[in-house]
Order: sequence, then C-alpha cells, then structure tokens
Amino acid sequence: MDIIFYHPFYDTAPWLAGIGSRLPQANIRVWQPGDNQHADYAIVWRPPYEMLAGRQGLKAILALGAGVDAIVEQDRANPGFIPAGVPLIRLQDAGMALQMEEYVFAAVLRYFRRMDEYQHLQQQGRWQLLEPHAYADFYYWRDGAGHFRASCSHSIGPLWF
Repeated sequence: MDIIFYHPFYDTAPWLAGIGSRLPQANIRVWQPGDNQHADYAIVWRPPYEMLAGRQGLKAILALGAGVDAIVEQDRANPGFIPAGVPLIRLQDAGMALQMEEYVFAAVLRYFRRMDEYQHLQQQGRWQLLEPHAYADFYYWRDGAGHFRASCSHSIGPLWF
C-alpha cells in the first residue's frame, strides 16, 4: 500500500512515524511538488492542486480534519481537482468535538459575564459593578454545520442560551 501525506506546515515526522507504526507494510512518503508516483491513499490538509488533479489509482483521499470544505471548494473552482470516483473521507470527531465545546462554552460565558469589560476596568484600577446580560435578551450565533455545530449547540443549550 502506497500512501502520500501532505500538510503545509506541520512537522510530518510524528505523523509518518505514527502511521508507519500502525501500518508497517505501507510505503509512506511526504508529497513534494512533481511527485506523480503511484499512491493508493492520500492523507492531506489543504492539498495543492497539483497533488491530486489527474492522479490515477487513488482509492481514497483522507482529510486530516473534520471539515473538507476547502477541498470541495477547490474542486468546484477547478473541476477535476478530486479525481473522479475517489471518495473524500473526513474525520468524524477524533476528540475535537469536546475541545470545540469547551472553547465555545468558555467564549460564550466570557462574553455573557462581561469578563472583557471587567478586565479592562481592572487594568484601569477601577471597580464597577456592570449590569449583567439577561438570558432572555442574549443570543449567540452558531456558525458552520455538521457534527461540531450540533455538539456545541447541545452542550451550551442547558445554560438557557
């Protein structure tokens, strides 16, 4: 099994070591411009056009993140970027949903409790009680779609937002 790997800025060594330890029979290489050698699988994050377009023999493209929007958008803008008939597979979660929930939870509460304003007052050496936001008047926007949006909405829902 031949695997090409691409990430524009991550250190690839830990990835290759991890994949290699779990798939010792696989031939894994980091994709470089001009590499048109055979590959059964491509493991990618925001791959350049020349990596995938026209590539023959791919069985699947595995995205390193939960979202594949950038890859799909590239294919819309440049038809053929994703070779015909090759499935594009994304991570369902890999532990990121809980991290996203915590981030959203912290950000919403920070704003709702006016912590930035209190911090600004503290930096000025002032103390002032601020009128709290009312739950009934407080809304937040859930951008995105899919698994993470549903997960974040579910976790913050019990707070009456």
